[in-house]
Amino acid sequence: MLIGLVINIFFLLTLSKALHRCHPDSRTMEPGMVWLALIPLVGIAWIFVNVLRVAESLRNEFRYRRWHRRGEDYGYGIGLAYCCLMLASIIPYCGSLFGLAGLVCWIMYWVKIANLSRQIERPYRGSDWDDEEDDEYYDDDDDRPRRRSRDDEYDDGDDRPRGRGRDDDDDDRKPWDRPRR
Repeated sequence: MLIGLVINIFFLLTLSKALHRCHPDSRTMEPGMVWLALIPLVGIAWIFVNVLRVAESLRNEFRYRRWHRRGEDYGYGIGLAYCCLMLASIIPYCGSLFGLAGLVCWIMYWVKIANLSRQIERPYRGSDWDDEEDDEYYDDDDDRPRRRSRDDEYDDGDDRPRGRGRDDDDDDRKPWDRPRR
């Protein structure tokens, strides 16, 4: 029983990691919520929620990154089969057959989610996510191109530094009232 619990923890860790790698706007469930499946009796129903929400989150993430493939269910079909077969395994006499099929589907689902999670391991380069490499690329210390900031749009001829350290109390104008270049 202890071995089964440890294996289940690693399985739930994979689901949690997959959700964590999704952008927060793409998630339909927080990564920590997958652990509710460890609660006795609640876990029977919660694993259905996990399968649904992980699939939705991965679908949202792949669409956000524009990697979505038509017909891809992001583990929903095999995950639902796993849940239903494991639930049917409590039926007397034929339950062991359902349990064996459920075990096979569970392994297939785990592998599917791990592969999808591995695909989204690195952040999407075209997004506005915080990325250290991106910040280093657009550092002011070098001659490479710099991102245009909102302050560049409203240049009022003031050469004082913008952002932190600037006292904006003396400029009561709204951004739309400031002269443009």
